[in-house]
Amino acid sequence: MHQRWTIDELIDVWTLLPAERELLGNKTGPTRLGFAVMLKAFQHEGKFPYNSHEVPELVVEYVARQVGVPHEQYRENSTGAAATAAISGRTSAPTAVSGNSPARTPTPSRTG
Repeated sequence: MHQRWTIDELIDVWTLLPAERELLGNKTGPTRLGFAVMLKAFQHEGKFPYNSHEVPELVVEYVARQVGVPHEQYRENSTGAAATAAISGRTSAPTAVSGNSPARTPTPSRTG
C-alpha cells in the first residue's frame, strides 16, 4: 500500500459509502475502526493489510473521523485479526467454533 495520499485519493478510496456504513452498525470502538479500515483496504488492494503499520496514519485518521472513533485506537488495540475475521465471516476465537464448520466439512471421496 502506498504511504502518501492526496486529499482527492483519500476521498476516492477511503470514503465509506452508505451501504458500507450499514455494515458497521453493530460494531463499536476499535473494532468499528478496524473493520472500516480493513474493508476499505481490501477493496483497494485486494488483500488485507499485513499489520496495522502497513496502513498510513493519514488514512487511519481519515477513516476514524468517518466512524467516530479516535484514530489512536487502531494501533493501540489489535483489531486487525478481529476485523479480518469479521469481514471474512470467520471467528477469531478458536473456542467459538467446534469441529468442522459446514463450509469446511471435507467432502467424502468417491471410490469405485
